[in-house]
Amino acid sequence: MLRIVHPVCCGLDVHKSFVFACIATTDENGVTTYQSRKFSTFTCELVKLAEWLAVNNCKDVCMESTGKYWYPVWNILEPTCNLVIAHPKYVKAIRGKKTDKKDAKWIADIFKHDLVSGSFIPPADIRQLRDLTRYYRKLVGFNTGEKNRAQNCLTISNIKLDDVFSDVFGKSATAITDRLLEHPGETFDVAPYVHYKCKTPIPEIQAAVDGSICHEQAEKLKIIRSHMGNLELCKAELESVILGLAQKYQVLHAAAAAGLVGGNPDVNVVTGAAGRFQWLYLQPGAITAAFSDGRREAPYLVHVIAFRGIAVKHT
Repeated sequence: MLRIVHPVCCGLDVHKSFVFACIATTDENGVTTYQSRKFSTFTCELVKLAEWLAVNNCKDVCMESTGKYWYPVWNILEPTCNLVIAHPKYVKAIRGKKTDKKDAKWIADIFKHDLVSGSFIPPADIRQLRDLTRYYRKLVGFNTGEKNRAQNCLTISNIKLDDVFSDVFGKSATAITDRLLEHPGETFDVAPYVHYKCKTPIPEIQAAVDGSICHEQAEKLKIIRSHMGNLELCKAELESVILGLAQKYQVLHAAAAAGLVGGNPDVNVVTGAAGRFQWLYLQPGAITAAFSDGRREAPYLVHVIAFRGIAVKHT
């Protein structure tokens, strides 16, 4: 017979608009009784859920991680309950026995025997950092996409700045692009616009701009560059918020903050190689596979490891 680890516990089946809750109470004889209720996911209803759990002396609660729907429930119950959130594959009910009410009861049944493998949920401030740094990474991606579109405008206009400049958005290339947009379709001498440190010969740069950007592509490029400027402002404002929130971790850059959000900021809580990989949220097998076949997974892993290393340095 399985040991009862949580004599009084609750299983939650969380949906977008409602939550099914089932409290399982096991007496000294091993007999379990159940109480089930349905609650809305509005805050006032979730407060009633917390009060109902408190009245029944239920502190241990388990729920399934269903998209983002579990967040409101977690926010309300976190101060008063010991919460466990599990991957759906670990709490999936038996086929043919699935209803919302039965799902909540099933979660309570397996949780009372401590058969649920819970996921790590970082503290509230780290969760906020996670959300902000992910958005920061999105802004960086948006900016990269706009740079590619800007380069495409020049390429289809027979303007080959990428062949003569290592950075198409550097000082010289930007000055030349500004001139092209001010007077599209006109030829001009590039020498006054080239920085004195530029090593590319002037005749070669002149040949690279021997194209003609049409009015439509010029207007598109203006919009793209304007959007890039707005993205840079958004990134600066967001980085200020991130650094303010991460100040207690002595983080000096948003990249270092991104290294904190994947797990517990205290690296000393884990030991051994396996623990370090778990702290990184990476599996040794995944590391080997990604680097052995050299496909797109490897750069992402390098990105994560680098961010985590920066975070360790600043903690």
